[in-house]
Amino acid sequence: MRTTRYCIRSWLLGTQTLATFDRPRGGDIRLMKADGGTSLGLAAAKGLNLHFWVRDAAAAVWLPRSMTDLSGLITGLSSAPLPHTDSRFVVVPPVKIIGVAEEGDALFLWTMVGIFMICPNSMVFRKVHEVAENMEVVYPYAAFYLPSGNNVHLA
Repeated sequence: MRTTRYCIRSWLLGTQTLATFDRPRGGDIRLMKADGGTSLGLAAAKGLNLHFWVRDAAAAVWLPRSMTDLSGLITGLSSAPLPHTDSRFVVVPPVKIIGVAEEGDALFLWTMVGIFMICPNSMVFRKVHEVAENMEVVYPYAAFYLPSGNNVHLA
């Protein structure tokens, strides 16, 4: 029987070495910053729950940080049809992480009731888009650069 390992590779700047370690199993998982950017964290969507983990580098283990039941926070989620009942979303889980802000301060979640942005530190949710069958990944950005000399005015 073949066992699949899900690993994370990390480049350690201080020692100029490459480390490999296992990630927690199961669910839709995305890496993110934790503890104000001082630790490596994970967000995992499984069913209607969102799990947060933090890496204890010294002990080389993942520690569960918290779990949030999204059905109580997102209106209509618990009564929404499951994705497999709609031919457009046959293989999609009920909640799917589709993006993480670079600073780790926002996650984007796909659900059958819409696309939501969640701030993990405050647990504030905001609906940012209606449900979309072709919304696979969100690449959030916080700023952009305009060369000087351009007469562009942003409102």
